[in-house]
Amino acid sequence: MISQFFILSSKGDPLIYKDFRGDSGGRDVAELFYRKLTGLPGDESPVVMLGVVADACNPIYSGS
Repeated sequence: MISQFFILSSKGDPLIYKDFRGDSGGRDVAELFYRKLTGLPGDESPVVMLGVVADACNPIYSGS
């Protein structure tokens, strides 16, 4: 089941955000995901697991 759905701008601002269950840390998860994604060196794969919510968080990144 999906807990959150968000689409971020290239600057990390949420363009679309929906929290379906309220159990995954709110907008902080989107901010953490953006920080982890932008901190990747070069062409490293952007699959990121986020600390405490790693058991339940499987972010999907589609870069163009």
